[in-house]
Amino acid sequence: MATSQLLNDANIDHAIALNRYANGKAQTLLPYMREIVQYIEVRLGREGETIATQKALNKVKFDTSKKLNSIYSNWESDEFDPVLREVVKNELNFQDETIRATVDGYTPVLPPQKDALSAANNRPLLIGSKGGSISFGKHTTKWKPEEVARVSDLIESGFRNSLTTQEITRSIVGLKSQRYADGVLNVSRANIYSMVKTSVSHLSSSAKSEFSKQNSDLIIGERWISTLDVHTTPICADRDQTVYLFSEYGQNYPRPPAHYNCRSTMAPELNPEYSFLTESRTRPAVADGKAEQVPGTQGYYTWLKNQPKAVVDDALGPEKSKIFRNAGLSPSEFKAAATNQFSQPLTIEQMSQKDKKISSYLQKQG
Repeated sequence: MATSQLLNDANIDHAIALNRYANGKAQTLLPYMREIVQYIEVRLGREGETIATQKALNKVKFDTSKKLNSIYSNWESDEFDPVLREVVKNELNFQDETIRATVDGYTPVLPPQKDALSAANNRPLLIGSKGGSISFGKHTTKWKPEEVARVSDLIESGFRNSLTTQEITRSIVGLKSQRYADGVLNVSRANIYSMVKTSVSHLSSSAKSEFSKQNSDLIIGERWISTLDVHTTPICADRDQTVYLFSEYGQNYPRPPAHYNCRSTMAPELNPEYSFLTESRTRPAVADGKAEQVPGTQGYYTWLKNQPKAVVDDALGPEKSKIFRNAGLSPSEFKAAATNQFSQPLTIEQMSQKDKKISSYLQKQG
């Protein structure tokens, strides 16, 4: 197989741009959230100092749920629904352009956008509890009833606990002095932001895989590329630089997102006859707020091995950091010991059972 660092670099840069795009699309929610805040303040204010009766409570909950559902639906149709088509179209065009620019004389087959979008809709996200799957369609629709119910339930709770309408409003909206971070609507905002970012990652990786499948004479697999910084999750750290060959995995291999708000990406692995494209280049990494360039094929734990204690502590936590730095494990040995077969992180006790060096180190510490 052949790894083109030009393609790797292009896909890393594209992933950064895609993350900015996702952030921008998520922030389109803010005017709609302000509309919700204004409605909550006015609607609860109409009840006077308290919600007087069960009948009044039912009417407040009905009106509020109806209004929030309408506002969220407007955001969904105006801002979010177009994302599905935009990301797929952009990803297919990006892969087409980068392959044409990198592999001289090769003319890629561009899959129809509707087929790529259908593949994304039909491929589940593996971001459930303990690696369980979630329907992409459910992921992009369940948020609305959940966030509407979140506010409705808080109104019910406030009524049952004899809170004033002002107190209920404050618990929903939050305090200005806290920049509204303490209100339940801030939870809704964060959840919807996460939904948007995770959806963009899923759509991008699905379209990329469809492109790779249509050009399997050139692209024989995909390489997982994670972000090199302390915020990278154990599952993405474990998968960094792993190559999934179609001949070995078919179309059943992990793709981003590996979790909510995942920043990982994939890059095409080429047929060995294109080994002349495997020039040595670098990839970006960030530690202690400072950016650096490291060898392009350097994996996450190899990068981490070269970082100071404070960075390792931040990335792994103090106890696992001690093991990583002092137990005599190579980066690959720690990687093998740190996760299970689903790339889920193991506890220190489970790591000790899995690796003799860790067990010996911990016994000496005890």
